[in-house]
Amino acid sequence: MTLRHAINHYSIHEVADFLRKSAFYGRLWAEQKAGKKAGGAWRAVSHGGWAFFRSYILERGCLQGEAGLAISAYNAQTAFWKYLMLQEANLRRHAR
Repeated sequence: MTLRHAINHYSIHEVADFLRKSAFYGRLWAEQKAGKKAGGAWRAVSHGGWAFFRSYILERGCLQGEAGLAISAYNAQTAFWKYLMLQEANLRRHAR
């Protein structure tokens, strides 16, 4: 069967949806890694910096203009927050 029209899929309607989804998956990742990996501010900064470098330079996001910069910044921010959430998850785990 062939479709006559394109299927439009919009999983995110506004920035708030995007941020909620990112936070949800970041917390999920942190809970799964709690007790197995270390978190903290220095790890958050280093992983965030590496994520930006990898995306912008190694994966050539710099050739994509503003979109490449935005995606690389998002990747850095995601890594940063994940490692801070991991620190919190580890603290909760040790507090039990």
